Amino acid sequence: MSRMINGSYIIEPEKPKLCEFCGQLRETRPVGTNNTNICYACAHKPEYIEETTKKLTELIKNSKNVIINI
Repeated sequence: MSRMINGSYIIEPEKPKLCEFCGQLRETRPVGTNNTNICYACAHKPEYIEETTKKLTELIKNSKNVIINI
């Protein structure tokens, strides 16, 4: 689960959820339009990449640091 703790944005594996864009059961993040759950494949489609990049950039900018646990 990705979460913010004491100003640190922690990115960890997520349990599969339905992607609200393609309907596939995949690992998603709430960085789609209006914070909808979007999978990696959809997030990188030309029609969504700008929005998801913007949302991830905002999360990172508002964090003291980013920790990735894979």
